[in-house]
Amino acid sequence: VAKYEEAIRLDPESANSYSNLGNILADRGNDGMAEKYYKKAIRLQPGIAYFHLNLGNLYYQDKNYSKAISEYQVAMKLESDLALAHNNLGDAYFRKGLKKLALRHFTQALELDPALAIAHCNLGDYEYLERNNLSAKKRYLEALKLDPTLAQAYFGLAKAYEREYNNPLALRFYRRYLLLAPQGDLAEEARRRQAVLAR
Repeated sequence: VAKYEEAIRLDPESANSYSNLGNILADRGNDGMAEKYYKKAIRLQPGIAYFHLNLGNLYYQDKNYSKAISEYQVAMKLESDLALAHNNLGDAYFRKGLKKLALRHFTQALELDPALAIAHCNLGDYEYLERNNLSAKKRYLEALKLDPTLAQAYFGLAKAYEREYNNPLALRFYRRYLLLAPQGDLAEEARRRQAVLAR
């Protein structure tokens, strides 16, 4: 933090320094200050897609999906081939129950970047909700091939195997999720499901 505060003191017009400071504060859970610095970066350089992407991610983490969608849309207008913006926009739509819009943006993200593991995982979540278990598992496995540390994909696999009454594999993947993300958003549910299946 001190490094970027010093950079801002030396150059108060450095949008990158404000954005980087926002990233650090967001990682530390100081969302209010992170938002302030992201907005300052945007005021200084409104044409940088990643500044809007970062602010959108902050709103997404706070479950303010409407504001997140607005920022992701701005990021995509500025940089239409930004795969992560398409993925994150799809995820925000998904959280709001707009599944068809979500599907469109997950698909677009993978057309732009076939190696974007989180987009494969999000498509797995979509397929799971559509009750396409086989397709969901394929997507989760593809995500893990690209990023073996993607906890969300293990959780998805656990749910898919639990739906098939394959409790040993479901337990294995819930445990793997908890190993990678013991404080993750899905950790409480993973522990609950693990306790039920272990009976």
